[in-house]
Amino acid sequence: NSDGVGYLKCNAGTFASEQNSLACERCAPGRTAKVEGRSTCACTSGGHYASEDRTVELPCGPGTFTPNECSPSCQRCAPGKFANISGSYGCICAPAGHEPNANSTSIVPCAPGYFQPSRCQPQCLRCPPGTFSEFPGSFRCAKAGLGHTVNAQRTAQVPCGSGLFTRKDRKSTRLN
Repeated sequence: NSDGVGYLKCNAGTFASEQNSLACERCAPGRTAKVEGRSTCACTSGGHYASEDRTVELPCGPGTFTPNECSPSCQRCAPGKFANISGSYGCICAPAGHEPNANSTSIVPCAPGYFQPSRCQPQCLRCPPGTFSEFPGSFRCAKAGLGHTVNAQRTAQVPCGSGLFTRKDRKSTRLN
């Protein structure tokens, strides 16, 4: 203490690694000292980070994670992945026919007219010309049948109009 008699314990969130230290040090990011008088700081658990004052560990929020102990901060899920709970060690791949929502906290099915053929992809794809998907969550698009074309939204096939037909390559052609 200030008059040289006795000692003071380091506050929570700080530590003194040697006996008779003149000063306490703040715990490093990713480490905590939950009680006063610590000689070391403990690592945060995977899926967690240390509070600003380094006194407690807090879970990473949905859409973020920490893969290891002692991680200094939470990381955002990579494109195509999501974390729907707090305290995640990692993120989950979005299944085919789906994409992560904007903040990577859940998945949403691909809208009609869009598809996603494989897992872990960042966003749904628009059906190519001549193909359509009429239901949410499609992992492929269907080709329009002969005598049909697709609507502008690529959500349904529609019969060719009077005087029109589709060729094998699915392109509409006018009869002469």
